[in-house]
Amino acid sequence: MFDFVAPHITLVHPFSHIVEGEIILHIENALKGKKRFSIKLQGIEKSFDNYLFLLVKEGKEDIVSLHDLLYTDLLSSLLNEDISYVPHITLGQFDKDGKLENEKYEKAMKEVDKVDLGYACEFDNVCLIKSNETDTHAKIVRKFSL
Repeated sequence: MFDFVAPHITLVHPFSHIVEGEIILHIENALKGKKRFSIKLQGIEKSFDNYLFLLVKEGKEDIVSLHDLLYTDLLSSLLNEDISYVPHITLGQFDKDGKLENEKYEKAMKEVDKVDLGYACEFDNVCLIKSNETDTHAKIVRKFSL
């Protein structure tokens, strides 16, 4: 599954019931006037559901702002307020049947400790991706430049 979609920061969780043209218009409106910004990823954290995250340290507030804008109007009913939004890139999952796979997790943590894991870049676009059960890779439907 790791090669299903390139490394990314998820702004909105998957959904399936919205017409493509409507979501494109919603994203265009939500992103109007938004400008590119710098981000820096550094530091790791295990999520409540046993994923390992590379965290956004700089630019976090800007990403959260985009997340919040996208979850208005058309997407407002899809926002899960029970889970805090944490901007990140997922490095791996260490969960089997709802339990942490300690051995794999500890091995991954040792590997992460060996490198200075970090990355800096410009956050300059948002992509709408589409997939279905038979796809081996997600397809970019539209790229929205900031």
